[in-house]
Amino acid sequence: FVVFSVNQKSSSMSPDIPENSLVMVSPLIKRPARGSVVYIKSQDDTEYSLFKKFLDVNVRFFTAQRISLIEKNEFPSSKNKIRRLVGMPGDTIYMRDNVLYVKPKDERHFLTEFELSSKAYNVNFLSSPSQWDNSLGIKSSFDEIVLNDDEYFVLGDNRKSCEDSRFWGVLKSDMIKGKVLFCYFPFNNFKFY
Repeated sequence: FVVFSVNQKSSSMSPDIPENSLVMVSPLIKRPARGSVVYIKSQDDTEYSLFKKFLDVNVRFFTAQRISLIEKNEFPSSKNKIRRLVGMPGDTIYMRDNVLYVKPKDERHFLTEFELSSKAYNVNFLSSPSQWDNSLGIKSSFDEIVLNDDEYFVLGDNRKSCEDSRFWGVLKSDMIKGKVLFCYFPFNNFKFY
């Protein structure tokens, strides 16, 4: 398929892609630019036959993404995800208070993820309660790491309510299954990415 539809069921990409939005994804664009919204293969290693994948795509299409033959497990790591690509191979990155700082390969200074992105976007994050143990949950800060060849770092726009590279670690390019082209439902959120 040149494009296919995906239902963003969670709030992990809000405010840009609200919960229960429908987006179109192109599997032909597997190495999108920094700041792009990408479709990521699940962490579940289960492989399905070509026939079952074809059948699943059609069932999901005709049921407006409400029924899937493949995604039966309700555990979050078993589902494909939509996330923002913020770290590229060769980058040095660190995070402070939910903002990623990036020093691209062969550069001398760190800039925020927003300064380096080709498209503007917003993120949601709430401050933790004052008594919160920051060793629990998804990290809002971490020390410098260097991304090797073929390593990418992705984040959800809703920083306090999503699984992303802070939880899984870096992703290899074969985990990126396509680029989100646009959101088409709800209609008032129509937007190109």
